[in-house]
Amino acid sequence: MKAVMYNYNTWLKYEEEKTAIKKFEKMLSDSGFNVINKVEHFFDTQGYTRIMVIGRKSFCNTYISRRKQNVYRNIKLCKKILW
Repeated sequence: MKAVMYNYNTWLKYEEEKTAIKKFEKMLSDSGFNVINKVEHFFDTQGYTRIMVIGRKSFCNTYISRRKQNVYRNIKLCKKILW
């Protein structure tokens, strides 16, 4: 069996950290993923970074830039999904 990884990345419109993460975790949950572990860091004036393990061989990271007013999201998954 050949291992396949699907990569999704995008820039999004800026949202407050709590709002963006809550929406994203709901989207993951609705797609059948569970957040297994997460690490996050708030930068004083710059923004926010979060890395989440969301399943076997699947993870995502989110960076929110307050200064540039945008959100970058990168997701690597072991199964193909349609969002």
